[in-house]
Amino acid sequence: MTVTDLTLPSIDQRCAYLRTYRWFAELPAAALEQLAGMARIRTLADGQCLHRKGDAADGLYGVLSGCIKVRDGLK
Repeated sequence: MTVTDLTLPSIDQRCAYLRTYRWFAELPAAALEQLAGMARIRTLADGQCLHRKGDAADGLYGVLSGCIKVRDGLK
């Protein structure tokens, strides 16, 4: 997994984007700004694994483009 060199939108733009999702819509402004400030862009290659069952949690992920397949095991 690599962190790209892409420039993130401003905090205000990130907050506006997050507010479009019901999970974040009712968060207080300060909490949303803190969450948006921690955002990082990660790029995965096609078929690359983001997280394996049993791995320790290391963040909250959202998909900006493309898709993520969730499965149990290597099938």
